Amino acid sequence: MKTVMKQLLQSTPFLMATIFFCIPYAWAQEENPVQEPMLGIPCVTKAKGYVVHFTAYQRAEKGGKEEEGKKKLEFERFCHNLPITGTTLITIDLVDHYTRSRPVALRIVETASGEEQGTVTETRTLVELPEKNYRAGLLETQVDFNKRGVYAAVLTIGGEEISIPIRVGIKEEASLARRLLPIIFGILILAALGYAFYRYRSTKGKKAEMKAKKETEEK
Repeated sequence: MKTVMKQLLQSTPFLMATIFFCIPYAWAQEENPVQEPMLGIPCVTKAKGYVVHFTAYQRAEKGGKEEEGKKKLEFERFCHNLPITGTTLITIDLVDHYTRSRPVALRIVETASGEEQGTVTETRTLVELPEKNYRAGLLETQVDFNKRGVYAAVLTIGGEEISIPIRVGIKEEASLARRLLPIIFGILILAALGYAFYRYRSTKGKKAEMKAKKETEEK
């Protein structure tokens, strides 16, 4: 048993290297770096050389003390996936100073899949802020998402558009890549165990062969 564990430990670096290779690859398959948050930095979107921080606030009931028969309402912060419809406060922070020096316009629109694969069309505009300079780098607006669906915050910076996706009231489903990861891990673990067992049997067989040969020579 100790030999099996030793062989398994010897194959662990290979197993871990394979796992760490598969994880970023799976994420890369499901995320568009132009429209999704940057890896490891929640709510941050990078596109066309611009970096912006998107945050949405929705009211949510919290289980606290009731005051005069009314439940205390608090705001919860979200990124691109909003759990419910209704009034939502949206803030966009222009991270770099270069962006703050340029005129910026904002539209919150409802979107739908275009006729061509991978394209998106705007079906209606919910909010539109005219172009202006935001020296402090902060845009704020209030939106009433009156139905579930896919929306977008469209920033126009110096004539260039950046589309930040917003999913409202839609349960996020795991992508195919994420669903396959547990299966991949299971296969890798079984492969490592099989390799360790093979090495154990092979080593054991060689030792038995050498022992038999030695006994034959002694006779």
